[in-house]
Amino acid sequence: MSRNFCRCHAIKRCAAGLGALLGLSFSAAGIALPVPDAREPVAAPVISPVREGEPALSKTDCERGLELLKRGDFQEAREAFSQVIKKNLSDAAAYLQRGNSNYALREYEAALKDYSSAIELNPNDADAYYRRGNAYYASGKYALAVADFTESVRRNPERADTYYRRGNADYALKDYRAALADYTEAVRRNLERADIYYRRGNALYALADYKAALEDYNWVLSRHPNDTQTYRQRAAARYALKDYTAAIEDCTRALSGNPSDAEAYRLRGNARYAIKDYKGAIEDFSKAVESNPRDGEAYTSRSLVRYAMSDYQGALADSSKAIELDPQNAGAYYRRGNAHSKLGKLKEALEYLQKAASIYKEQGKIADCQRVQSQIDELQKQTNRL
Repeated sequence: MSRNFCRCHAIKRCAAGLGALLGLSFSAAGIALPVPDAREPVAAPVISPVREGEPALSKTDCERGLELLKRGDFQEAREAFSQVIKKNLSDAAAYLQRGNSNYALREYEAALKDYSSAIELNPNDADAYYRRGNAYYASGKYALAVADFTESVRRNPERADTYYRRGNADYALKDYRAALADYTEAVRRNLERADIYYRRGNALYALADYKAALEDYNWVLSRHPNDTQTYRQRAAARYALKDYTAAIEDCTRALSGNPSDAEAYRLRGNARYAIKDYKGAIEDFSKAVESNPRDGEAYTSRSLVRYAMSDYQGALADSSKAIELDPQNAGAYYRRGNAHSKLGKLKEALEYLQKAASIYKEQGKIADCQRVQSQIDELQKQTNRL
């Protein structure tokens, strides 16, 4: 048995279990379309052992670095791998492990430099591209992440998680069809990962294929019946399919596990409004703003319900708050204009409706712009007759 084999075998034993400790596992609570500002949490990388055929690390420093990683002492681990690099500037594996240490410390620029060095020294290492892709993703550089995951797939097309990661980056770039293709490929290779089905459901939802999204959310809930995030997402799909009663039930399940979920309150409020349960809708939108005082959409929606209940002063107050939180909230200007119209303040109504139409036009929402413009034309006729 060769000395190099013994050294590599020892390093592998030293690294055993690190993957479980520092796994790249992402919760389902992540990038759902009904929560536009949600971001996927960043996790530490899987720390894999040095593979045979890579440059040999200094046994002492490498093993010490891996042990430090195992204990979660990432700064000391980084120092250990830096010592290895000082002794051998051409050691690709050392750069890779120091990159892992930097990544675990969320020092992504440093991690990117180390992974790039590893790739420069060993350009056929699929794992190095995969890890650099994760660092690019964590840095918000989604296009570069897609490029690296693609390189990793080219070198190792059987790794399901790489398709999953690329799907996340595709989704962040709003390339939902590419995300769907990657999630489907990941599912084909690993059928029992609920997070993949969940995210594929989100991609299908973004593509307005609500029935297919519902199937993926059902799959997740059949295996994880207490997953509150998935209940909320399924509620969104059911709402889109106009199954309002089922959407309300799912929101209630979501809120039973997370009673401060402003989005679930808002979604349930929308469903209650759709079935004309205005009192229940008001209660839900009030809970939403209680949970998240900066939820401008909840104020906008509550304004709509108050308008439907002929509480025009209340509608004005809510739409004003929504505009304060987001001066580009076209819906809030629209609600405010309608409330002024009902109160006989046609000049103010025209002012706010024109602002709504202008924002809708800037946002490329032509149908909404035309709808508001029709109201403006009618109000101007009324004004001229006065």
